[in-house]
Amino acid sequence: LRAALLFITQAPPGTNIFLKNHVVDLDHMHLYQQALPGIREVFLYRSLRPWYTSYMSMRVIMFALDSVPSFSLFKRLLDHHRFRSMQFMNRMEAKGLDTVEKFLLYHVLKRVVKFISMCNIRDDLTAYSYESLVENPKAFISHLLDKTGVGSQWAELALTAMKEDSQQSNDIINRGAIAAIKKKANIALDKASVSFIIDYAEREHGIQIVGENLKIANVPCQWNTAKEY
Repeated sequence: LRAALLFITQAPPGTNIFLKNHVVDLDHMHLYQQALPGIREVFLYRSLRPWYTSYMSMRVIMFALDSVPSFSLFKRLLDHHRFRSMQFMNRMEAKGLDTVEKFLLYHVLKRVVKFISMCNIRDDLTAYSYESLVENPKAFISHLLDKTGVGSQWAELALTAMKEDSQQSNDIINRGAIAAIKKKANIALDKASVSFIIDYAEREHGIQIVGENLKIANVPCQWNTAKEY
């Protein structure tokens, strides 16, 4: 927040400024509201299975520019990093989070839980799923630009910039290279982890997770591409 405020004070008047924050900042959204009156906030999320695959793949890709290491070794390192504290490990196991896969799914689900709690007390928030971007990019971008105050007249320019900046045009790591790395790493969710997160989400938070990709079906404040644009 301090860095954002410093940047904003140096920007020319009338400049549109976008802040892309991590989930931890959901706990501090009230501070952003106080420091930046009139700020417009949106929540971006995606289905759990593709999120998990992407998350794990990118960590493999960090090593893949030189060579692709043993994925089992990578997972052991991740195990050590996530569960290095015995106290933390005990807390996680008490929740049934006895594997890295379960922990990561639980971690991303917490983001949705935080957002839902804010939707219950605020009426100015909008959630956008990655799947809705894939389904209808122009409608997604148009609505997002209107929501953030930029204006949908810039949608075509935004779409052009998005296409030119995509992995399709990246000479170092393109989608073909990423697909090959994913295949070699054999990144997959086990059935026990999938069953755990579906049951946990419904039992503890009333969140419905459906379909092969583990889509979060009942996110409130959600933009519906079928209704607008």
